[in-house]
Amino acid sequence: MFKTLLPLFFLCFSGFVSANLVTINYTGIIYNEHNPNGNDSYDFGYAVGDSITGSFVINLANLPTDSNSSSVAATYNDNPNYDSEFVTSSVSVNFESDTTDSSYRNYDSVQIQDSSTLNRLLVRDYDYVSNSDRRELNYSLINIYDPSDLNIFNGGNLDISFSLNQSQLANIEYNYGIVFVDRYDLDDVANTRERNYIQFNMTSLSYQYSASNAVPTPGIFVLSGLGFLVVFARRLRNA
Repeated sequence: MFKTLLPLFFLCFSGFVSANLVTINYTGIIYNEHNPNGNDSYDFGYAVGDSITGSFVINLANLPTDSNSSSVAATYNDNPNYDSEFVTSSVSVNFESDTTDSSYRNYDSVQIQDSSTLNRLLVRDYDYVSNSDRRELNYSLINIYDPSDLNIFNGGNLDISFSLNQSQLANIEYNYGIVFVDRYDLDDVANTRERNYIQFNMTSLSYQYSASNAVPTPGIFVLSGLGFLVVFARRLRNA
């Protein structure tokens, strides 16, 4: 029985993966809504002056290669295939197009810079399709940008934690977020186009890195169940 279960034991442990994440929670106030199509456009459900609450999650396991050679900055844009989802946003428009379409592109991005003359954090969740039948572009982003040292970053590292309150954010030169949608079928653009975006200034921002222990993949539960079945079958046979 031990020889039978030993391979399952190793397979089970190979089913664990790390899940290091960055979670960014924010609140903000809407200062602009751009709705060129009036009632035919997409309705976010927000008006100027409304409060907005949302979050971004950065899956560090899916990060592409850092394309910035600087020790005080990092730039993560999607890989050449533009198919790696490493940023997700809680405030975004549901992407209706087929992500398996050959024209699908994922333009997620994370940019961070920490120098005496520029501190920046940009996080973007971005999906795009453009084929002979349909165009769809959805993205959400937040951006803080200041030509000084805010003393919150650590070079280009993402494994940090910090919080900014409303008064601190008000003193940052650029502090904004955008949620954008533009989608339509090419055969009936006038009646199918949904195009709109909202812009907001953040009033609070919490950036939290979490180094999770290994977590089981779905397959590990199947393997564990198989192991129990083997033990049960052996006991029945020997009974």
